[in-house]
Amino acid sequence: MSMEYSKKYNTPEQVEEVEAILDYTFQDKELLKRAFRHKGTNVFDHYETLEFLGDRVWGAIAAEQLYRIHPKASPKTMSEGIIPLIGNDFLGHICINLNLNEYIEMPKGYAPKRGKIPADVIEATIAAIFLDGGYEAARKAAYHLMEKSREKQQSLEDKMFSGIFNNSSFDRLSETPVHKLAILADKKKLAPPSYCFNENAKNKEARHRAVVSIEGVDVHFETSDQKKTRAKNGAAQLMLSYILS
Repeated sequence: MSMEYSKKYNTPEQVEEVEAILDYTFQDKELLKRAFRHKGTNVFDHYETLEFLGDRVWGAIAAEQLYRIHPKASPKTMSEGIIPLIGNDFLGHICINLNLNEYIEMPKGYAPKRGKIPADVIEATIAAIFLDGGYEAARKAAYHLMEKSREKQQSLEDKMFSGIFNNSSFDRLSETPVHKLAILADKKKLAPPSYCFNENAKNKEARHRAVVSIEGVDVHFETSDQKKTRAKNGAAQLMLSYILS
């Protein structure tokens, strides 16, 4: 059975357009084409294996830069710091911000404007660059993509992602209260912050309760919110203020 497509993909013109966005010219154009090809269009030649590799390459780039910024940070602090830089929301937003989702080869009717697919394509693309030009080329491409996405983000003023993009992504650690507290505890040679959570399904306004404590600090703090992440950051902010007071 033949597959219908919403438009013709992987033309020489489109390859050049994508290379311009990436600021990288491929020696092997087939790698780039595969990075943008969904399994639904070709079960034998698609981006999933590249995505697997790209997930590791992107993670290595993020880990390297965090280490360079905070060489004395604890592994726990590093683990906290890398989370927003490797998540599907962050990677997918880069893809959409730069309109790379418009080049994904998918069956007619699919709209890769959200979710995991745009993030997968970014990872597959970084893997393709890594295979084509090596680690340094992949690292430069990652920095370029995030810088361009950050510039676009500032003009869009999307509050959901401003906390990440306004910090130049890999150039600075995302400064949420949770990350600030982890770094401060590490600098003061305190134990890593410990969090525990409770959920109250009946209270939609304060469904998630987060409690933060640090061994050796004689108080703990708690906040509640609709979102678990906001509750955690709220508790961290209270602990930050206490330690710094």
